[in-house]
Amino acid sequence: MGFAYQNAFYFLGVSLAFIVSFLLIRSTAEHKVANRLLGIAFFSMAWYNMVYLLTLTKAYPQVYWLAGWGPALSFLIAPCAYLYVRMMVLQHERLTKKDWWHFLPFFILFMDLLPFNLGLTSISKSEYIGNAMENYNQFYQQHISVIPLRLHFILRPAQAIIYLYFQWRLVIRHRAVTRRIQRWLLTLTILQTAFAPVVAIMTAQGLSTGQGMYVAHDYRVIVYILFGGFFVASVALLSVPDALYGLRGREPRSPGLPKPESIPDRPAAAVTPVVIPVVTPVLTAVPDSEGTLESAAPEARPVNARLIAQYLPVIESYLTDEQPYLQAKLSIQDMAVATRIPLHQLSYVINQHYGIRYTDLMNQYRVDHAKHLFAQGVWRELSMEGLGKKCGFSNRTNFFLVFKKITGQSPSEYLNAIKSEDNG
Repeated sequence: MGFAYQNAFYFLGVSLAFIVSFLLIRSTAEHKVANRLLGIAFFSMAWYNMVYLLTLTKAYPQVYWLAGWGPALSFLIAPCAYLYVRMMVLQHERLTKKDWWHFLPFFILFMDLLPFNLGLTSISKSEYIGNAMENYNQFYQQHISVIPLRLHFILRPAQAIIYLYFQWRLVIRHRAVTRRIQRWLLTLTILQTAFAPVVAIMTAQGLSTGQGMYVAHDYRVIVYILFGGFFVASVALLSVPDALYGLRGREPRSPGLPKPESIPDRPAAAVTPVVIPVVTPVLTAVPDSEGTLESAAPEARPVNARLIAQYLPVIESYLTDEQPYLQAKLSIQDMAVATRIPLHQLSYVINQHYGIRYTDLMNQYRVDHAKHLFAQGVWRELSMEGLGKKCGFSNRTNFFLVFKKITGQSPSEYLNAIKSEDNG
């Protein structure tokens, strides 16, 4: 690949990453706090790669005013990515007070470089970049901060590796809202795992040659991994509209997809289809007390078995693959949009096949998921309220009422029964 094409490839990756970061930060999806964290991580990665590209192409002196802002930003990548993954898999909606400690390295380094960025030091930015372009080692020999910049580039891969360890634990031990988002989180973590060693290798090579930063002119494979992985991450995220835009951006599953095996669980009432009678009510969509369309039965008509056979595989595949019941505010209208089934026909199939209303069906799946989490031991990490929200219940009271209605036991009683069985 020629140098011009190579730089065009790098520029495309950086530009795409800035676009993705903008979409994430401006996202109005339900998990917007998590998206903003990921947007900050993507922006910081884009900035880091942009500075590297400017250095490779010798274009840095033309935009010398950018110098000094990047080193601190690079310390946002690992913590923001980790917190994003944690919020997605544990269904946290906001950061806690303790979470702000993750940003302490960024704030320390930002304040350390602030005098240089504001022009309060003896060396100007244009002079600093001019000297560095003559000799890359000047990036680190010129004193523009109290903390040596060489130390920045030693701590960066160390920080990334530490956070990756905990991020992998989250991805392996916990499950995201949908399988598509789960695959995206796995892809993101794999690409970060490839990114961190590249930065570590470049740092080690730079230190071994006497330079604080290693510009890999002769090791283009390393740079291809750096920028290529970054480009793949951006494209992969754009293919997961669930993350960027919320539920309404989901694509429907094909009717032909097989239904995954059901997860083993504790003995409990299961969702079972009722026997369809010869004559059943005609179901008309009417709003309930919460404004959700449910079914009424003003008159009777023969069962439309062909309609049920057509849409039931789509509904079941959507329920098992996407797990929409884990979204507390998911309405039947949202499900109709996601599956592309007309609203009145979706309501008809649910009522006829399962013999219950849409909200009761969602609650049954939520309770089954809660029992599955109890069996996994998730109750050791979450409060009852947190576990209920993880299962799609809007609050603790709703979780307890629905769980007892379906199982005959409160969540606490059910948990005590599990503990008794385990001790026995």
